[in-house]
Amino acid sequence: MPLTNLFKPRSFQDPVLGPLVRTRGQWRGAVTLGQAQPTPLAVLGSSSEPDPAALIAARQLPTSLEGWRPAIAQALLVYETLDGADLKVLMDGGTITRTRPSVRIKTREQLEKEREARQAPTLGGLGGPTPEPAT
Repeated sequence: MPLTNLFKPRSFQDPVLGPLVRTRGQWRGAVTLGQAQPTPLAVLGSSSEPDPAALIAARQLPTSLEGWRPAIAQALLVYETLDGADLKVLMDGGTITRTRPSVRIKTREQLEKEREARQAPTLGGLGGPTPEPAT
């Protein structure tokens, strides 16, 4: 190998994903998911070529995402946040079995009413905040 190509990144042409370039220990390229702009993609593999199983999984991403999207959207409405384990359950076709959040975010109006109630005049109109009861 000539010295001029010593530090040149290796490339791999995939028929579905397009060009992948080996940088920072992974094969990198882009994949288009739905109507979105191309999304960065990193595929594991050896220094000479991407891992065949990783390529198969990467090729399935655009079609798989469309099937997962409704389940993920519904879960976000119910649970507000999802972690990696939750996403794996949904992508495998399961359902999340944790309890729903009990605390809901208050509206601005609710917060203002509570603030006004705490600052309402007390003890014959002397004003000031209402003291908290001793525990």
